[in-house]
Amino acid sequence: MVVKRIIYHRDSEKFHWETHYESDKLIDIPYLAGKMHVLFEGFTPKENDRCIHHSLFNESSLARIELPLGRNEVYYLELRKGTELSEIFTEPQSLSVEIYVGAHYDHYLYSFYNNTDNPNIIISAKLTDINLTQFHELKNNLADISLRRNIVDKMKGEKNKIDASISKNKFLMEKNVWEIKFNGNDIKLENNSLKGLHYIHLLLTYPNEYISPDEFLQSFERQKVDQAKGLYHKPIIPYIDSNKQSTIEGRAILFTDIQSINDYKEKIETLKNILANFEDDGFSKESAKYKTVKNELDILKKHLIRNTNISGKPRNINLELKKKYDAITKSIVKVRKSLIKEHPELEKHLKNSIKPSNYKLSYAPEKEVSWILE
Repeated sequence: MVVKRIIYHRDSEKFHWETHYESDKLIDIPYLAGKMHVLFEGFTPKENDRCIHHSLFNESSLARIELPLGRNEVYYLELRKGTELSEIFTEPQSLSVEIYVGAHYDHYLYSFYNNTDNPNIIISAKLTDINLTQFHELKNNLADISLRRNIVDKMKGEKNKIDASISKNKFLMEKNVWEIKFNGNDIKLENNSLKGLHYIHLLLTYPNEYISPDEFLQSFERQKVDQAKGLYHKPIIPYIDSNKQSTIEGRAILFTDIQSINDYKEKIETLKNILANFEDDGFSKESAKYKTVKNELDILKKHLIRNTNISGKPRNINLELKKKYDAITKSIVKVRKSLIKEHPELEKHLKNSIKPSNYKLSYAPEKEVSWILE
């Protein structure tokens, strides 16, 4: 592939690093049969190697990555040891996806090459424990193209499209009408009749994921814009601006219990240790890396002080947050009430499966339920 610019992420459990590489001319990166040791030859790293104080993946091992990446540009995602991607969805869908074995042969690296005229890409991905049998098979057979394509196709869901078509359950929109099917019974509802249908759609898309009010609302606004263009697809959980007070980790954090506070204190201690190691290794306090980590540490400290009282306990929940949460739950209850007559079996299922926790909601059925969602 011909490349002129690279964005490179290295993910760890609590941090991720971002580096940009550029070239004055197009460079032909050869198809390397799964090896990654020459992927950056000919490119110049820019002085923007920065540490971001949270993993790319949230507590439910989900990530949404939005990047300014145009034609002939590539994004590399290097995972931590012992993990792999089980699912990926890309926008545009025609992004070229490849998988490599890490430089030390103990982890994966994924590449996403933009061969379109779209100036931006979006990647939604799910992290899981590594399949060691598959990993060793790939490591020992790097030139086996069919094996690598099978792994990529499985992540992209290509293997499951036929199975999904015969699912007994669906919850999707077609031409401004919600088509809903549960246990073989079908109903249709007008899109504009119930806002809560969008919220339920989001919950079904991310089972067992606790979703905050801001995430519900931003997903709803994004869906409205897309649907006005005639685009109907699964909703996504947007990662809110990490510079805002309430979203210091890219997702809203609420100190509603002592454990939340302790987790934050642990992150602060980790950053302190990193700074101490920098000093031991001779890093100048004026270096870009030192300043980046120090800035992250200062933000975390301020956020902790702002959201705890003099006894170190959580402050009262923001009234604006409660207002948003109540409005969302009211919209979902309104949908359920409409289903009592239209589809009582589905209403009972949603009532038992949508569960609240700390001003968030999650779809957590007792048994796994397969849905067609787009």
